[in-house]
Amino acid sequence: MHDFSPLPLGLYLALTDDKEASEKFFSLPSHAQQSVIRHANQVSSPMEMRQYVRNLQEKEML
Repeated sequence: MHDFSPLPLGLYLALTDDKEASEKFFSLPSHAQQSVIRHANQVSSPMEMRQYVRNLQEKEML
């Protein structure tokens, strides 16, 4: 059984504003996407979320 979390709204909005980060996120394996989602659930502001999403394209998430 897989535990798939829904995409948090803040993460979704930040990804729609950053095509490269969006492509990076959706190319990750599902376990890595879930790790990103878990971390995104801990982000507390839109500015922090945009920075987190920018970091997706700069480094390997897992």
